[in-house]
Amino acid sequence: MSLGLLTQPGQLAVLMTAVVLVLAQGFVLNRATGLPYLLWSARPASDVAVKKMP
Repeated sequence: MSLGLLTQPGQLAVLMTAVVLVLAQGFVLNRATGLPYLLWSARPASDVAVKKMP
């Protein structure tokens, strides 16, 4: 690496594993709390409740 912080390939594997675990934790917590966390794309317009002004 350019700064010499990760000098062995195993260290990079540990870093990538940590990133995957943080992403998984965020996904699980967002789903558990009911937040509309998108996976890949936005929902179709027909699925989204739109309030109309009176």
